Amino acid sequence: MPEISKTKKIAAILENRIAAGIYADKLPSDEQLSREFGIARMTAAGALKQLVADGSAVRVPFKGTFLKPRRERTVRVLSGRRFAEKLAVWTEKRFPGIRMERVAEHDAADLVVLTTFSPLDYAAELVPIPRDKITELEQSGRFFTRIFPTHRRGRDVYALPAFFSPILFAYDPLLMRRLAPDFDPYELGWEDLLAFRNQADPVLGLKDARDVWFYTLLQSVSDHFDIAACRQAFALFRELPVSCESGLFSIITRHGAAMRRLARTEKFDIAPMPWIRGRRVAGLASESLAVFRHADDHDLLMKICLSTLEPDCQRLFTENQYGIPLDRACAADTFTGHSFRDDIFFTEISHLSTECQTVPFSVRREIRLSFSEELALSAVEEKVLAAARQAAFEAERNQHLYQAGEYCA
Repeated sequence: MPEISKTKKIAAILENRIAAGIYADKLPSDEQLSREFGIARMTAAGALKQLVADGSAVRVPFKGTFLKPRRERTVRVLSGRRFAEKLAVWTEKRFPGIRMERVAEHDAADLVVLTTFSPLDYAAELVPIPRDKITELEQSGRFFTRIFPTHRRGRDVYALPAFFSPILFAYDPLLMRRLAPDFDPYELGWEDLLAFRNQADPVLGLKDARDVWFYTLLQSVSDHFDIAACRQAFALFRELPVSCESGLFSIITRHGAAMRRLARTEKFDIAPMPWIRGRRVAGLASESLAVFRHADDHDLLMKICLSTLEPDCQRLFTENQYGIPLDRACAADTFTGHSFRDDIFFTEISHLSTECQTVPFSVRREIRLSFSEELALSAVEEKVLAAARQAAFEAERNQHLYQAGEYCA
């Protein structure tokens, strides 16, 4: 793992001091920094130059390095209430002069909070994270890099989660004790779910998570999306007695576990997602900040997005055990004192799957919309397969044009 240079370390310390308001106007000289940190003046000068390059400071010849004049600005974010509130607290501290405002209109927003299956056309609507930055983050050793492809489309990554949760099963421990006294959650398989069908009706209560379960089945039957895999997923979906109310099992994330624990309305335990056709896939729930292409000042907005990976921000977003921080050290701090099974959440990180990125945008959108409309499963299947056929036709047509030298992306 490559070490971070002394220049970058000192620059990061100075950035934190600036955010904390320690410096009123003028920054220490390279000579002062050299004495304070026991480093060469060239290294200290490099740290100050880094701040100037990042836009945090300005260099005045023969006078020194000064804080860049504060620029008052409102940044508008399209997100849920909780994320927006946390982000407002963080940006006020980290970016003095930036005020965060939550909006509900797509066209009015500068930033957007992506969930795992957000039906946005990333390439058309969002700004990708610079690839050299992704490489730097991957090589730092600080993060659960398995989560990085969550919002990747092709070669580009458009957002990295501020926090995430593996998708697991919650089950009723009292009912389970009566149905299967020797139940082992780690060994739960598809055949077990079908066996429970004869003892409990319904087995699977999905409420608002039908599309999440469909994606899990889709990823279990194939590494890549195609029409055949789509049909197989729907066939499996029909095998279980599914309810939009409560059941023996229900889909849950660490978000959901924390909220259930706080509500204290029901007892529950946690099991991993079941083995399906020899594979166990843990889907991913996350919230990630991304930049809209139509917004102004992409560099500033990208800096705000990437700042959510800083340890202080990671801890802020995941307080009360709401989610798992992407930063490994911060995550370790949150795995203590819970009434739910955090050991299962932690071990399931190795099973996280992001193959849903191979589903074309038009099909992802149809899956989300059709399930949210609570249509009959046959109607959902008809709509999704029609979207899949159209996506396959367009892909084949684009390939033909490319081969003929007539395709221009």
